[in-house]
Amino acid sequence: MIIRILLFILWLPLCQIGFAQSSLEKEEIMKPINMLFEGMQKGDSALLHRAFSKQVTLATIGMDKDKKPFIKHESSLEGFLQVVGSPHGQTFNEM
Repeated sequence: MIIRILLFILWLPLCQIGFAQSSLEKEEIMKPINMLFEGMQKGDSALLHRAFSKQVTLATIGMDKDKKPFIKHESSLEGFLQVVGSPHGQTFNEM
């Protein structure tokens, strides 16, 4: 659930710029997005890492134990890459 929210936040700004782009520009925009989803699906943290720039901001949105919404900001991919790259029972298929 948290991964879907994170991906939605990452994807949302790209929706707005897509309307004014040529097809070649759209392809270039979609490369890292496709790389992100492919890396998640394959559990390949190296491929996933290449989808991001050197400087990132991640946000986790959820509800705390008192049912109050929260946003947690992070400036490192390490935790995300570790979750995706570590063996897990499910496939992260967001495509």
